[in-house]
Order: sequence, then structure tokens, then C-alpha cells
Amino acid sequence: MTRAPRGGERLAVVAAVAALALSGLAVAVSATDPLPGEDWLLRQLVVADGSPGHDLWVALARLTDLVPLAVVTGGAALVLLLRRRWWDVADLLLVSAAVWAVNPLLKAAVGRPRPDVVDLPSGLSGWAFPAGHAANSMVLVLALLLVWHVPARRLRWAAASGAAFVFLTAYAQLALGRHYPSDLLAGWLLSVALVAGTAAARQGGPVPSSQNAP
Repeated sequence: MTRAPRGGERLAVVAAVAALALSGLAVAVSATDPLPGEDWLLRQLVVADGSPGHDLWVALARLTDLVPLAVVTGGAALVLLLRRRWWDVADLLLVSAAVWAVNPLLKAAVGRPRPDVVDLPSGLSGWAFPAGHAANSMVLVLALLLVWHVPARRLRWAAASGAAFVFLTAYAQLALGRHYPSDLLAGWLLSVALVAGTAAARQGGPVPSSQNAP
């Protein structure tokens, strides 16, 4: 048997760094809430109810709730099933479900209240860290990039479009005063850790030596 492919090793490092950064951020917000400058920054970014653009951010927040993103994930899984790409379906559903399951557990464990900059809708959960919208949008983009096998000539555009979607989803949460910036960063780190870890496990298995003989 030979060593794991180097790409798998890099992904494992990315997963470990993201997990460590998430852990450190959780300790920081548990000790100091909000973090220095966060409250001031959030107040600069909030779009008050009735102000121009507020309804647009509300609509974007609704479109990027868990249920709409889960529908998109299910549609992508169905397309992959029709193409008989069983392992890609498994990867997509595994990492998505992992983020959906772990995020509320981390919220309860950290127990960080939401900002009190504006009056928040009654339907929101009481905890803010990590931000579900940030985690769910990031895992959708990363998982699709992982399993869709985008041609190299289109990968840059796909990544840029995904990044714009993730950024706008996160910004909507700031504009509506529902999360601190560190909540959003934590959601991104959670998804990066789980997706990179899954990809590393897929690429990091031992390869029979007969496949690498000259």
C-alpha cells in the first residue's frame, strides 16, 4: 500500500485549521461577548425596518433559510442520482446533513444570545453562534463544488458565483441585525471543516500499490 494522495493531506490540514479556528472563536465569544468592535460595526451595517432595502434583505434571508437550501440540495442530489453518481450523492447529503445537525448543537453549547441592536422576529432561535444561514449557504456551495466536478475553465466563475452568494447571505444577517460578524465566521468555519474533512477522507484512503506500479 502507498501513502495517501497529497491532495487528501492538504484537505485534512484545512479541516484541522478550520476546526481549531472555530474552537478558538467559540472560546473567545464565551469569554467576551460581543467581541471588541462587533457591536459598533453591527450598528453601522443594520438597515432599520422601513428603510430602503430592508425588505430586500428580509426576502434574501427567507430565501436562504434552511428549508429552501435543503430543497436545492435535494434537487442536486436527484440530478446526481439520475446520473448514477452514488458516491457524490452520499458526499453531498453527508456533509449537508452534518452541518444541519451540528450547527444547532454548537449553538446550544456556546449559548451566545443574539444581538439586541434591533427588535428581532419571534420565530428566530435564541442562540446566535454559529450562524445557521452562513453555515448552510457555505456548505451548499462547497459541497456542490466538491461533487459536481466543474470543468477547469468554468471553475473560477463557479467559485466566484458561490462566494457572492455566501457573502450576500451573510450580509443579509448583518443588515437585519440578527448576527454578529463572528457568528457568520463561525458558520463558515464549521462548513469548511466538515466539507474539507469529508473530502480528505475520500481522497486519503490507501491506494493499492499495483495501481501505482511503473
